[in-house]
Amino acid sequence: MKKIAKVSIILLTVFLALLLGAVIYCFIVIKELDTSLLSNRNLLSNFDSQLTFYDIDDNKLDFTTSSGKSFVKLDDLPKHVYQAVIAIEDKDFFSHHGLNYKRILKAVFNNIKSGYAKEGASTISQQLIKNIYLSSDKTIKRKIQEAYLTLELEKQYDKEEILETYLNVIYFGNGAIGIENAAKIFFDCSASELSLEQSATLAGMIKSPSYYSPISNKENCLKRRNLVLSQMKEQNFITEEEYEKAINSPLDLSVQNVLISASAYYQEALKQAQSILNLSEKDVALSNYKLYTYLDKDLQTNLSENFQSQMASLRSNKKIDGTLCVLDNSTASIIALVTTINNANLKRQPASLIKPILCFAPAFEKGILSPASPIDDSNIKFGAWQPENVNGKTDGYITARKALSQSKNIPAVKTLDYVGIDNAKQIATKFGITFDAEDNHLALALGAMKHGISPLEMASSYATFANSGKYSPYSLIRKIEDANGKIIFENEANFEQAISKETAFLISDVLADTITEGTAKKLQAIPLQLSAKTGTVGAMQNNQNTDAWCVSYNKNYTVCAWVGNITGDSENNLSNNQNGGTIGANLNKLAWNNLTNRENSWFEKPDSIIKTKIDLKDWQEKHILNLASENTPERYVMSDYFNEKFLPQKTSENFVSVTAPNLTAQKNDDEIVLSWDMDKFLEYDIYENDELYDKNCTSPYSIMSNSGENRYYLVAKNKYSDAKNQSNVVKVFDETKKESSFKRVIKNWSFG
Repeated sequence: MKKIAKVSIILLTVFLALLLGAVIYCFIVIKELDTSLLSNRNLLSNFDSQLTFYDIDDNKLDFTTSSGKSFVKLDDLPKHVYQAVIAIEDKDFFSHHGLNYKRILKAVFNNIKSGYAKEGASTISQQLIKNIYLSSDKTIKRKIQEAYLTLELEKQYDKEEILETYLNVIYFGNGAIGIENAAKIFFDCSASELSLEQSATLAGMIKSPSYYSPISNKENCLKRRNLVLSQMKEQNFITEEEYEKAINSPLDLSVQNVLISASAYYQEALKQAQSILNLSEKDVALSNYKLYTYLDKDLQTNLSENFQSQMASLRSNKKIDGTLCVLDNSTASIIALVTTINNANLKRQPASLIKPILCFAPAFEKGILSPASPIDDSNIKFGAWQPENVNGKTDGYITARKALSQSKNIPAVKTLDYVGIDNAKQIATKFGITFDAEDNHLALALGAMKHGISPLEMASSYATFANSGKYSPYSLIRKIEDANGKIIFENEANFEQAISKETAFLISDVLADTITEGTAKKLQAIPLQLSAKTGTVGAMQNNQNTDAWCVSYNKNYTVCAWVGNITGDSENNLSNNQNGGTIGANLNKLAWNNLTNRENSWFEKPDSIIKTKIDLKDWQEKHILNLASENTPERYVMSDYFNEKFLPQKTSENFVSVTAPNLTAQKNDDEIVLSWDMDKFLEYDIYENDELYDKNCTSPYSIMSNSGENRYYLVAKNKYSDAKNQSNVVKVFDETKKESSFKRVIKNWSFG
């Protein structure tokens, strides 16, 4: 008995010690709160949390999230607006005193049972405190501080005041703080005009604005909305009839005009700030931070207006989306961005835009190809797969320059095969390209990636060519300041060499041909020297397209445009003539039209890039690169740039001496027929005895002879070269002997 009493005393002592420790800990944690909060007897009076954006010139931008703007009174809202919120977030809101102890115990039990913290128990009052004063850290310390401030809040304000403030400061995603801003962004109406189903949609988003976004996650949003409606019916906020009507209503969004406007830039800047600060979107939006961006306000405004007009035309009878961005190459910064979708970083298959990065840059880098290198544009099979050019035609041997600038598929696949997929991907990853484990096939040369690339990523990848082979990830944010003006982040472009400056120059020079004679001819109207690449993803089952791309750049800027069908419904596909070279290039023109008055400089040619003359005869007949000799006629010279490391070493032997023609002759009565193998690089003169009989003759050649005693000479000469000491080959047909022979005479030759 004494033993039991002793154990009980020990346990009680331990319990009291733990309790005292907990009380002391709570006291310390509460004391750590900002002194202004501890002494504040009016917790909501001065609250005005906002996130402010600044442009490249440090001018404050109009798009500023703020709890102090668009404030709506509770009395001005339909009851179903706040009833929807109460039903899903805190059904006991009007009966508890800030903390729902029953709900807390239930959540603790369920979390212990499941083995992890899957269920929360925050009331609306707690959420309000957390949103306006505390972080989202899931720590005991933060929860204690939250509980203390919540109890203080409930002492100072009645339920209606708390609910009203909550509705005006809660974050709904897409930069929308407060019910009024959310109503305008998602439904293009005032909060006082929200329908029952719209109210349920917004209430459902509060738990996780991105996961339940009606724009990017419609299916999740619809399920959540219907759950809210179910809870409203269960709690007698709505009737069975109202419930049935509401759950059968579609998600009637009116967000397109908003998303096409300048807000796209702010959304991406907000996402980047999340990543930089390792905070939730909501915490950043309610942070009082100042985000200094790279936004060029004038360019952004002009692009927004023109882009909206052009996309409206494309979307007249289809659900077609698009994105257009401009990157400043010197800082790897996005200076303008417009889009019709909620995620400008949506990854899509890049089609032929991948060719310079994955196929030709690695080949140039390793000396496998140079722009003048011959590639056989003939059909080939790789197992059961046979790549085809877009028009179904093949051109035989063409230069790598033509293969890339005219976006030939077969040469691209052959180049990737020769370079090796692993080698090519290793270089492409230095451009910021990420590959899935399944991306391990030759169709990668045509952009057939599992996940793809986003327009923003594509712009920064192509800027690598403009930056002499140096790559840096793009950025929208220059620096971030906290509420006290302290700089907590400052961006500095991190350029790393991805390819040599020589390869970068060669690719850019080749892609300049894409505008003059390739697939981006629509950009010829731009009075700037540009390089460009287009890409088009064809639909699987019809003669339509799903995606159209165009990237163009000079030394200063890179422009990337994407247009496509993200619905997956074939009726929203692009038509056959809506491709990278048409609608993609037209969107690029929108940007360049606003950049023509800025600095325009071409890429500086490295000293190690040599323009060299190649013998065209060897290229055409032997498909090899040999240097032209000093005797090679100009019309049989092909000039192109080479990395001096990979210059051809051998000089062509063509046009050094003339090969003797293979002459045969036949005499029939008074007619002599001379026949020989014609060479298109030579011309042929016929002499009778010692005098010229005929010039520039072609085989076979007929001669009428009466004497039967003449000798006929066939002289083969280089018809284009004026080089001295040019050897000439003389073929002789002796009519009396009825046979041919030859002798070689140098320079001044004679007969006899």
